[in-house]
Amino acid sequence: MISAILNRRYWIVKSRIYTLLGLLILLPILLTIIVYLPLKNLIVDQAWDIQFEQWIFAGLVVIAQLMMLIPSVSRDLFELRIQKRIIPTIVLTPASNSNYLIGLFTCILIESVFYLVSAMLIFSILTAPGFSFFQYSMLFFLLLLMNALIINILITLSLSIDRFTLYLTSVTVLVLIFTFASGLIFDFGLFPENITNILKYSPSGLIAQAVHGALFNGTINWLFILGILIIIMIWTTLNSLLFVKRTDK
Repeated sequence: MISAILNRRYWIVKSRIYTLLGLLILLPILLTIIVYLPLKNLIVDQAWDIQFEQWIFAGLVVIAQLMMLIPSVSRDLFELRIQKRIIPTIVLTPASNSNYLIGLFTCILIESVFYLVSAMLIFSILTAPGFSFFQYSMLFFLLLLMNALIINILITLSLSIDRFTLYLTSVTVLVLIFTFASGLIFDFGLFPENITNILKYSPSGLIAQAVHGALFNGTINWLFILGILIIIMIWTTLNSLLFVKRTDK
């Protein structure tokens, strides 16, 4: 089943390859101009002994990933669903609806590896963070977990919302949250204490803390990683049940 879904998505990507490559190149350049350069000039006296290029790198990559994953998820689970075109496709597959959703999640996550590697490469050229191989390796693994989290959130939104305006608003809010409240661009210490305690222990906050620990302290917080893996697995299972409910209507 996964191979069939991968093959289908490959042909979709191939048919839009020039648009995709354009986005992969233009998004990092645009984010560098409107996020990286202004913040670099604004933050003159840093309160911590960390290069600004290294601090903001993961946040820039996550924003770029989020912008690439939105159309990737919404195309199959929002657009086709509200157009009543997804149910006939599911009926023709030998797999159950829940397994189809898990397979689709897996394929989108595999697809996101290409986006992740491309974004990390381009931002490395544009910002020159100077990471070691170990830092890049840990960053790749942790940001892949962030991709899995983002995909699950987008799947939930795509299956729960039926109106385009509300969906667009929800996705916009999601982008704002990951930009300003994920902890990857703006430190949690900048927020009031009660808000900080909420953000730090959100799924994205756990990943952000694991990223900072791996990059700047050389430590791997396996407890945070185990926690986020459990959250992702539970969330994926709940999404599969929601998918069954929505497609059975």
